[in-house]
Amino acid sequence: MLLKGLLTWFILAVLMILNGTARELIYAPVVGAYPAHVISTALGTAIIWSVTWIFLEHQQPLSRRVAWMMGALWLGLTLGFEFP
Repeated sequence: MLLKGLLTWFILAVLMILNGTARELIYAPVVGAYPAHVISTALGTAIIWSVTWIFLEHQQPLSRRVAWMMGALWLGLTLGFEFP
């Protein structure tokens, strides 16, 4: 399950990088910086919810402890990625 959790986090990271790239290259030139930020935030939220839902749907029922551990892993990976 740890491997699936890492793979899911990696997929999320790639999709969010693509979301930010689309914001800067597609949305911002057309609608401006602030509306592009709002669009990107809404899409990013939908991406995170969707990928997480798919990940959880294909897992055995997680105990509360395992779910917290996976959340802590994702948080740690994200912070390590954002603030190296």
